[in-house]
Amino acid sequence: MAIKIIYPARDTTIFSSSKAPPKSLPGGFFSGSVYANAGAAQVLKLSKTIDSTMSASSGLRTGDDGYPINLDRILIKFDLSSLSSSLKTNTDNPPTDGGTIGAEAEYFLKMYNATSPKQVAKSFTTNTHLILSRSWDEGTGLDVDKFRDPGYANWTNPTSTASWHTGGLGSGSAPPTSNPDADADYLNYYSGSNKVITASFDIGTEDMEINITPLVQPILSGSAGLPNLGFLVKLGHEEEINAKDYSEKLFFSSDTHTIYSPRIIVKYDDFIGDDRGYMLTDTPNRLYINHSKRGQLKDIKQITFGPTSTNRNMTSYLTCSIYSGNLSGTLPHGRPLATLSGGGDYLQDANLTCSRTRRGIYQTPLFQMSKSYLSGSGSGKFFDVWYNTKNASANFAITRSFILYTDDNYTSRVSLSPYELTTAIPGLQEEYRKDYDTDVRLDVYVRRRGRSLDDPSRNTMYLIYTGSYEIIDQASNEPIIEFDDTYSRLSYDVSGSYFHLDMSSFDRNRTYEMHFRYKVDGTIVTDNSHHRFRII
Repeated sequence: MAIKIIYPARDTTIFSSSKAPPKSLPGGFFSGSVYANAGAAQVLKLSKTIDSTMSASSGLRTGDDGYPINLDRILIKFDLSSLSSSLKTNTDNPPTDGGTIGAEAEYFLKMYNATSPKQVAKSFTTNTHLILSRSWDEGTGLDVDKFRDPGYANWTNPTSTASWHTGGLGSGSAPPTSNPDADADYLNYYSGSNKVITASFDIGTEDMEINITPLVQPILSGSAGLPNLGFLVKLGHEEEINAKDYSEKLFFSSDTHTIYSPRIIVKYDDFIGDDRGYMLTDTPNRLYINHSKRGQLKDIKQITFGPTSTNRNMTSYLTCSIYSGNLSGTLPHGRPLATLSGGGDYLQDANLTCSRTRRGIYQTPLFQMSKSYLSGSGSGKFFDVWYNTKNASANFAITRSFILYTDDNYTSRVSLSPYELTTAIPGLQEEYRKDYDTDVRLDVYVRRRGRSLDDPSRNTMYLIYTGSYEIIDQASNEPIIEFDDTYSRLSYDVSGSYFHLDMSSFDRNRTYEMHFRYKVDGTIVTDNSHHRFRII
């Protein structure tokens, strides 16, 4: 499993306030809250206050009690191009990009609370929408309180040459009951499904983390024709129109000098559990093969990722059969062995229908082999032969081998107390480049702790089937990637455990520390050894 973090390309706050009415300035500019910009401020601001000193006759937007209301809303945009280029397209024939991020990926918007010097809003909800109408500028304004920095985007204009359809992106309009028309500023509904993403705040100082997958997927797929113009974050519709004063809620912006910049956290499945080095009898196992040319993973020509189906137009796919070896144990021999896959009985000559994991990587389904194949011995060598059966012109075979063990004869399992474990990452570098090291494989070895250098058991490496990692910012001790049995799970293959890390997920000029958590014989053990790296 894997996690990728994307930081904002731009963000700002837009203001509607009766406290600073518009005023002309030299050069054709205007001052006042509706023309104010805060694109370089260190915080983003949500606010709703009621100005009881003015009446509805002022012409300003009013709440349920007739008094003018002052609203602050947040605009935030992320560059999603790296996600678009990383998406898996296994449903294409042939697969076109071989990315790692599949359709099952989830996308979370996280914004960190910033301390407010004023009264904090309590017991409220927020809505997050896709912006539909205009591209917008971030601007260079700094003032989120007195509105002294005119610029764009602002409440009335996204840029110097355009206007929102409605001030404040739909200010004052109730949520539509059907798809928005071409003049909508933000998306409230799409294809009949509610695409308003809501967050609730009780005490007002909470961070916000919301699942925005329904908003991101239509942009990435391109099927809906939706532009990536960013997100509008505002108070809930009811909060904006009722007679209650909500003061303000602050979040750190992308211009913060802390580590708490807003972010999209992408969680997706890149787990590989290759049992080639750890095959056990009468136990579900899975095998993988890597197909590479000149050191680069490449898809096998004319091979698609799965069986023929009416809507994929496939012409060829991989199958795998298991063979015993010849007398010298160097080549497969005889008929394919019976395997058990997907329940039922062991089937002779059974071909395992394989699938494409991502570019150049293919896997079998889970299957079992009988202990009877070992003829009374504790282990034996077998061959897995991969080939295609649907396209004679693309015929080929790839042969690999593995050792099959009974459970009693498998010697690489952990055989020591969990508290004797320590972790080694021999390939970990001191520094990584943020914009270049976007797919780093880190091999994780587990060995015995505290043995003398001349103790042979000191260098014995053990396989951990169930493990995960976390990465913290060393200076603040703040987790950047948290322990997760799904999304930060360690993969494993014949050489041991490993995971991939995208270094663009981390801030420059900061040091990070890795920790590991393992499950050994039902016991959870955390290794907080100081495995550190720095981003440059």
